[in-house]
Amino acid sequence: MSRRWAGRPLLCLVLLVGTTSCSTSNLTASTSSTIKRVVGSHLPLVEPPKAPTGWLPVSFGDAQISVPASWSLISEGESTCPQTPGVVILGNGAFCPYHIANPGSPSSITVSLKNNPNPSTVDDGSPFKVNGISVYAPSIAADYIVPALHTVLTFTGDVPPQVLASLTYSPRAVVLAPGRLLSVPSNWRHLQFAGLRFAVPPNWAVHRVTNPWLGCGTPFEANQVVLASGLPSAASCPSILPTLQSIQAIPGMQMESYGSEVANPSTCTGLPRRANGLAICIDTYSSGSILQASVSTSHGLVSVSLGLAGDGIVARTVFNSLARVT
Repeated sequence: MSRRWAGRPLLCLVLLVGTTSCSTSNLTASTSSTIKRVVGSHLPLVEPPKAPTGWLPVSFGDAQISVPASWSLISEGESTCPQTPGVVILGNGAFCPYHIANPGSPSSITVSLKNNPNPSTVDDGSPFKVNGISVYAPSIAADYIVPALHTVLTFTGDVPPQVLASLTYSPRAVVLAPGRLLSVPSNWRHLQFAGLRFAVPPNWAVHRVTNPWLGCGTPFEANQVVLASGLPSAASCPSILPTLQSIQAIPGMQMESYGSEVANPSTCTGLPRRANGLAICIDTYSSGSILQASVSTSHGLVSVSLGLAGDGIVARTVFNSLARVT
């Protein structure tokens, strides 16, 4: 395994500020404005895209920006030398490293996003605001420190100003934010799998498979829940560099139960979290369009992959509904 153990929205959202019941029928991306109005700073907010037509969002850690769809992507751990109008570099991705021969005419415009757990601000100068988020520019170089998003951005070349203007919280930041939780809408489906119970939207189709070959790329299709029991086949996937199009988030979920063949690990090498009596380990390397986590249960190790689409509210509700079957 490559994963570390790793209508009526207001009626429901007021739960975040102290009520005890909910009669909403749906949670969708349209709830963003309601969240901002009801809970203010209590929950991160993914601002609706303000980028030009044809741009695509890119999430990494707690941050999200939008860039032209014609740009290339270098994900964390990858190294390449794209010859496109621009490039987004995530984490420790390497742009045109020295070992690449004959790079041709690489992109002159790059935007780098790096996680910084404790980003420092600067003593000289005040921050400016982007979508309500404080951003510091400590030097002449186009470096931007964003403490609230635990992120440092670096621009090179003539980066369009709309890129910085699109900066916002990522759906992942919404899913993992502390604080009060949304109540599960009454018409959601309640499911059980491998000793776990959870809830999903009513329009998500459920597929149960045994000893699957899970294929390559996105583990589920839009609005699907795939519940896979047993070990997948040993088929390997070709190494394909991700693109901006391939990392676009879709709503959906996949859970894999490996059974007794895979023991629960004693330590978490990712981000440990305890919720609803569960020991959850969140994979810190899956910081984009899918939240990957492992849950230790009496049935053994259960892997969870959750699509981080829209404003993250649906994914937050699904993720926080995970609990042990009693």
